[in-house]
Amino acid sequence: MFGSNGWRTAALSIAALAPHAMADICSTLKDGGIDIEYPLSVTYNSDLTKYWSAACGDLKPTCIAAPSSAAEMSQVIKNLHDVETLFAVKSGGHMPNNGFASIQDGLLVSTKNLDQIDYNHEDHTAIIGPGLSWEEAQKGLDGTGRCVVGGRLGGVGIGGYMLGGM
Repeated sequence: MFGSNGWRTAALSIAALAPHAMADICSTLKDGGIDIEYPLSVTYNSDLTKYWSAACGDLKPTCIAAPSSAAEMSQVIKNLHDVETLFAVKSGGHMPNNGFASIQDGLLVSTKNLDQIDYNHEDHTAIIGPGLSWEEAQKGLDGTGRCVVGGRLGGVGIGGYMLGGM
């Protein structure tokens, strides 16, 4: 059993390891080929301006991971399984609650590179990436005679809306 100083020492040790764990997940993902953005980079700062709620943009993640395929997203999730760290996933950034599409001192996983629109003319179906907004998805279907049914506001992200963040 720890004495009062023992608990304090243990808590401080754990707190000191938290930034190290975050640096490790960011490095691990970068080493695995995932696009990682760090503070002070232009893209990092630009991504933090793309929120419906300004309060979410005030939160500063340790790094932003932007996978560009389902395989890379799977790799991110598998790596998160092995660490105890805070993370959030951002699609369009319309969710106003802190910690949902934004995170302070944690990993932000952005779907911005998952922005494909693949329309199949034979069966009239489309595969639409979660990194798009509803407006972008509709524009991607221009000329097909089809439309998407979803969010009422064009700037709402497809991924968050489809997962119930409406």
